[in-house]
Amino acid sequence: MTTRRSRLTATQHPMGTMVRMHTKSRYMTNLVAHVEEFLIARCWFDADDVACHVSARDFRDAYITWCAQHGIAPLTPKRIGALLTARGCERGKFSRSNTWHWFGIGLC
Repeated sequence: MTTRRSRLTATQHPMGTMVRMHTKSRYMTNLVAHVEEFLIARCWFDADDVACHVSARDFRDAYITWCAQHGIAPLTPKRIGALLTARGCERGKFSRSNTWHWFGIGLC
């Protein structure tokens, strides 16, 4: 006998968000709401300003610290990168350095 997985509610999910269950694929809605809170609290965006950039390492460290302060499990770098790209940020190497940077975003 197989058991069917029940639908999770906001109070059951560790992130406090709703989870939608589908037969073939599962995806979470509002899972990234805490990322938006982080971006509002700690970041500024300006795609036209050349000086508006942050190293990927500094961004990740600030994000992980913020998550720890708020008791939230951080998302993976791949997921964060997809969210930043969706907001218009670009990832690339800064001139003459071997470190990755996010352009179009800065830390406050």
